[in-house]
Amino acid sequence: TATGNPIEVLGQVDPVPGHSINLTIDMKLQQIAENTLKDQMLKLQTAKNNPFPNAKRGAVVALNVKTGEVLAMVSIPSFDPNMFARGITQIEWDGLVNNPLKPLVNQTIASTYPPGSIFKMVTATAALENKMANERESIYCRGVYWTIASKKDWKPGGHGSVNIIKAIAESCNIFFYEMGRRVGIDEIEKYARMYGFGELTGIELAGEKAGSVAGREYKKSIFKSSENKRWYPAETLDAAIGQGFHSFTPLQVADYIAALANKGFWMKPHLIKSIVDENGNVVLEKKPEIGGQVEVSEETLDIIRKGMLGVTQPGGTAYSVFADFPISVAAKTGTAQWDVTKTPHGWFAAFAPYEDPEIAVVVFIEQAGSGGSTGGPVAKAILESYFHLHEDDEKEDYLIQR
Repeated sequence: TATGNPIEVLGQVDPVPGHSINLTIDMKLQQIAENTLKDQMLKLQTAKNNPFPNAKRGAVVALNVKTGEVLAMVSIPSFDPNMFARGITQIEWDGLVNNPLKPLVNQTIASTYPPGSIFKMVTATAALENKMANERESIYCRGVYWTIASKKDWKPGGHGSVNIIKAIAESCNIFFYEMGRRVGIDEIEKYARMYGFGELTGIELAGEKAGSVAGREYKKSIFKSSENKRWYPAETLDAAIGQGFHSFTPLQVADYIAALANKGFWMKPHLIKSIVDENGNVVLEKKPEIGGQVEVSEETLDIIRKGMLGVTQPGGTAYSVFADFPISVAAKTGTAQWDVTKTPHGWFAAFAPYEDPEIAVVVFIEQAGSGGSTGGPVAKAILESYFHLHEDDEKEDYLIQR
């Protein structure tokens, strides 16, 4: 009735005990990732010298590269899910949905960003596979590029003589502008898609975005006038260093790093480890599944990995962060421009150990500037925890095993 009294019972379904889900998340690693990212963002916002007041959104993804298990997944700002369990008030709901920092959005899968220099391994792949570059050839970087359009390097005066390994380690824009000119946008797009960009990862979460890959067809799809639909050579240069029309999620970047670590394969990322019933019987056990493969030579991947190792070694863009790290880390830093009037985003992506990779870590902070100095310390803390470097007995055992 209108007063809520039942008129007739048509049937009844008794409740049954639900199943329990075991996640792949490593709780200790998750806490380290979340707390370290929060602390780093606060430091950036409040720094006395050169602060980054808008570094208020960030994300972390850590993957087991051999299985695809998500070990940590952080999106800041976040919210307390218990608000929904106890019954969220209208004021609380309005506070969440009207917050310009969008705490309800899982940035690891539902926000896309230009990758900046972490994309350079894609361009390196295209150049090496097309025989447009090799380990022996060097290009002299004076800090400016003028073959197609006037472009500058991030380092005034340039990097001097660089081969592809040094170009990755020092993130030389001039080298990759030239590689972009040589291979062209179609090959850059081809290999970007081969690494899984522009496609959903398939993780068991709602709201994932596929992002976009720079290319002729994509540009045609977003502009109406024929003049704007045309692809220009200068746009190829932008695409070669991860700028322009590229836009990826942190989880996609984690898959990409895992592929570089794992001989060209990446495992499908997943959060569910198993599902058990009320009696403890396993209803579903998630097994590793190949997510994709980059069909390139082992030599190409070896050269690129050498460049990534150089990032954390003397002269590399993250050496200052990892100079005292006892385990070899292959990495790439990124500073992604997205609005000429605003501070670039910062990326840091890595895998370790270099010799036999186990874990891939990606850190992203909006409007934080250089990824090496901003995201690098967060990744370092996560790797320290993963390898038990602050627990003397476990550290000693691990290093002996290595």
